[in-house]
Amino acid sequence: METASGDYFFLLNSDTEITPGLLEKLLETYILDNQTGLVSPTVRSFSDKKVIEYAGYSKIHPLTGRSKVLETSYESVIKGIFETNFAYGAAMMIPRYVYESVGGLCEDYFAYYEELDWSNRIREKNFKIYHNSEALVYHKGSMSTVSNSPFKTFLLTRNRMLFMKRNFPRINYLLFMIYFLLIASPKNLISYLISFEKDHFLAFLHAINSHLRNGSTKSFHTKSRR
Repeated sequence: METASGDYFFLLNSDTEITPGLLEKLLETYILDNQTGLVSPTVRSFSDKKVIEYAGYSKIHPLTGRSKVLETSYESVIKGIFETNFAYGAAMMIPRYVYESVGGLCEDYFAYYEELDWSNRIREKNFKIYHNSEALVYHKGSMSTVSNSPFKTFLLTRNRMLFMKRNFPRINYLLFMIYFLLIASPKNLISYLISFEKDHFLAFLHAINSHLRNGSTKSFHTKSRR
């Protein structure tokens, strides 16, 4: 993105299949509202094309650090362009002037939660995040990190804590960590033990250790401006 030319960037995972008119439909969002920062299309599963992976996101819960897709069924998705909380990293468009104003994705995440962090930073600059349901992408999923791999468990666990630390005030982050360490973590660790998933058990512990050791060197509510 630092060297590419053009007025817009379209970030697209390699494990996707696009549909006709995708770029034109996404660009229409910027014509309708020049305060648009990021826009993502509807994303459906490649293997089961009626399953929705993305149709807008709810807010991140300040205690659990979780969000959810607003609609999960093809039949329930309403056609149109709607403001939402977060874009979807598998497919999202951003204008050059927004990118230059906000900066790029925070590379500390590597994968998972990075587009949520970026969406927050973009909204802080008074731009909006949109879901354009008229545009469509099919997603195969888990090509960068193998589905249900220990590495994916590590990233999801570590990045959940990192996101909460970077994007919530100190008191919210501390309450989240109490919940995460005393309730969510024991539940996950016991589940891995019961199912004899030693690698996932160790990956989960490694993620907590990595965040507590390395995350402590970063100030609360500090944004990376790469």
